[in-house]
Parts: sequence; structure tokens; C-alpha cells
Amino acid sequence: MPTITIPDIPEDLMEKIQINASVNGRSVEDEALIWLQDAGSGRVMPRERTPKEEAEIEREFRRYQANMPKVNINDDELNRYKREGRL
Repeated sequence: MPTITIPDIPEDLMEKIQINASVNGRSVEDEALIWLQDAGSGRVMPRERTPKEEAEIEREFRRYQANMPKVNINDDELNRYKREGRL
């Protein structure tokens, strides 16, 4: 079976591979192979958002949040609603 060596893997990428490998119960090598297979299968791995994209998502969320109705209830009301089965 062919073998490859990849020098100078960025630390953040290596950390992601190691974390995924640990979560999935695989070796780092097996996890990296799966990532390569996924890339070769046409599936696109999500990329990290740029700070500009993150800021735009935050702005959209704030606009959405501003249009939500304001609900102000105290603990007594909340507990009463729970007892009544309303929550």
C-alpha cells in the first residue's frame, strides 16, 4: 500500500485531526486517511468563517433578536406557569 509523508502540518490542523481521532476512537493516521477519502469523494468539509463573515452573522442575529417579542416574567409567574403545565 502506498505511503505519504506530509511535512509542516499546521499545528491547528494537527490538533483538529487529533481531537477528531480521539472522539472517533481512531489513530491519527486513520483519521487523516478518512479526511483524505472524504475530500476525494467530492464531499466538502466545512471551512472556518472569516472574521468578516462572523461579524455579519452576529449582525443578522442581533437584527433577528431585536424583532423578537419582549417577555418579562418573574420567578413566581414562571413557577405558576410550570405548575399549570403552560411551560
